[in-house]
Amino acid sequence: MLLLIDIGNTSTVAVLSDGRDLLASQRVKTWGRGETADAALSAADYYQAAFEDFFAENCVTADSFTGAAMTSVVPVAAGGAAEALARMGISGLLTVDCHTDTGIALAVDAPETVGTDMIVGAAAAVHLCGAPVIMIDMGTATTFSLVDEDMNYRGHIIAAGIGISLGALKERTAQLPLVEPGLPPQLIGTNTVNAMKSGAMYGAAAMIDGIIDRIFEEYGREMPVIATGGYMEYVLPLCRHRVAREDQLLLKGLLYIKNRV
Repeated sequence: MLLLIDIGNTSTVAVLSDGRDLLASQRVKTWGRGETADAALSAADYYQAAFEDFFAENCVTADSFTGAAMTSVVPVAAGGAAEALARMGISGLLTVDCHTDTGIALAVDAPETVGTDMIVGAAAAVHLCGAPVIMIDMGTATTFSLVDEDMNYRGHIIAAGIGISLGALKERTAQLPLVEPGLPPQLIGTNTVNAMKSGAMYGAAAMIDGIIDRIFEEYGREMPVIATGGYMEYVLPLCRHRVAREDQLLLKGLLYIKNRV
């Protein structure tokens, strides 16, 4: 049994795997981000409690695991999760970084600054779609990553995510409310909430379509596009480009990399 862990800015997802498929999953708030019920606990305490609950729910024990793999964009949380695994006796943790053998060369100015979520997502995209490929992650930030036909990670684009944009409208204006993400009933809103949803969702879709067009133009050819992230269910139906959807892209990438190394 393998344990796969994806620590994002907002949520942490842990998944059980038999080495071939993804099985049960658990989602908790990332330690130190937002309000958590156990904010007084250290990161290690927090993740140990979460993992123990997850294992109990699925009738597995720590000694069932032959290894683990983790990607994280929150270093303190990653350290806590690693310490939690060590306390529980789970060894063989692979923490993906710019030096991990993913089969992709990081052809960028400063490889050590590339988010491991982008590295893992790019590896998964190539594994599933081949190269060249564009990988989009619609989470706290909206990111685009490009891998060329020679398996070089050529770079990325980072934009504010939908949640950040909607939150900023509430915080920076006197009358606009906080709006939950969702598909608007039509393009032109007939009330403030639907108008904000339309701006966020159609705006994100137009940005995605426009950036894909510009990548195709700059690169000189079209290529597959694959997306992941919590907001894609609202945005992809509004996109004019064909974009494949993969809810568990990063976790599949972790499994692919763990098996590779």
